[in-house]
Amino acid sequence: MGAAHPRAGCRFQFRGSGHHPLGHDRQIAVIKPLRTRRESAASAVGDTSRRFGRAFAIAVSATAALIPLAGLAIAVWARTDADLAAVRTERHGTQQLGAVVKLVVAVADAQSAAVHGTPGDPSALVAAVAAVDHSGLAQNPGPDTATLWAQVRAQVLALSGSPSATGVAAYQNHSQVTDLLLQQIITIDDASGLDQDPGADTTRLVDALTVRLPDMAVQVGRLDDLTATAGGRGAAGQNAAAARIAIVRDRIAVDAHGFGTELDKVFRATTSATLGPHLLGDVDLVTTDVDALAPTASVTDQTLAIPSQDTVTANRQAFDPAALVLETAGLTELDRLLDARRSGYQQRKLDLALLVVAAAASAAPAVFWLIRSTRTPEVPTGIRDRQPHLPRQTRQPRRERSPDGRHTHKKARGDGKERIDPGTAAPADRWDP
Repeated sequence: MGAAHPRAGCRFQFRGSGHHPLGHDRQIAVIKPLRTRRESAASAVGDTSRRFGRAFAIAVSATAALIPLAGLAIAVWARTDADLAAVRTERHGTQQLGAVVKLVVAVADAQSAAVHGTPGDPSALVAAVAAVDHSGLAQNPGPDTATLWAQVRAQVLALSGSPSATGVAAYQNHSQVTDLLLQQIITIDDASGLDQDPGADTTRLVDALTVRLPDMAVQVGRLDDLTATAGGRGAAGQNAAAARIAIVRDRIAVDAHGFGTELDKVFRATTSATLGPHLLGDVDLVTTDVDALAPTASVTDQTLAIPSQDTVTANRQAFDPAALVLETAGLTELDRLLDARRSGYQQRKLDLALLVVAAAASAAPAVFWLIRSTRTPEVPTGIRDRQPHLPRQTRQPRRERSPDGRHTHKKARGDGKERIDPGTAAPADRWDP
């Protein structure tokens, strides 16, 4: 059992007994301090502060590591969104180009019909215009693209509604429209970003399909029409017609050379498994027809001559379908290249999202530990309210020996009074406190 010590906050615990050096047996008291409420609270606060300090250091380190990662993830995500938007714009431009190129061929056919004086098909022009409208060219946000289309559209519909002009007049009227359509193709390339595409194969394929091939189709139609209108003139008229024909044939030859060069670079640079097999056969057909129409030495030849109209018309009738097939197949392969790039960008976003989720998952245990570390532990009510009940301190009387050694006097300290209790006198060799 224990007895209270006069000092607050301490308790005697008597453990065994011992012999005093003076010969008096007494129990040995061991003083064990008790923790008061204030001391316990201070200790708890100190432990919490230390835990919070460690947690705060971990949180700061984790934040310092995650902030650059988060910034990089946001930047990459934004750049990928911009790339996806660019690919969508390019694919939309590809659809618009396909419709405009078909309109160019339709106008060239209408021109030849008017020049030759044969009945044309106005409904073909109207259908081609409707296809361009359906592609959304009128809503193209590029500068001057929609405005130019509004102008060209009105002129094309005017040609389909009044095919009365023939000969040279019909040639001039239709040539103005085809020139505007070629300019329209360039504006679409610029607005859609196809001419600035980062892929080497895509950029060169766009140049071959949307610049070289449409211009060749227009010039082949003009060559046929110039040949048809060259007869029935004098010597001066024949020479002038031969010169114009030579210039047109040279332009066709230049376009054909650039077309072949660009496609050769495309086939060397591309990683597509379908681009070469799907285009090589059509390219060979177009190249063969162009070589028959426009020999490369046509301008430098000293003896300019007007080719046979039947030969030119036959070669053109072979060229036009081959050019349309190649244009359609080429734009399809271009769209496949852009779609593959779109899939790559989407995969990048997915990988980035998985990386962010993995980083958050790795940081979650640290955050959870931080929350638990900063929480003050609950103290049970019974323990918190319990206080040591110390007995009232009293002044212990001081023992003194009587002169005769028979009695012991107990004198209260500080009161100046003595009190003698009867009893047997303690031996002289015993010590009594």
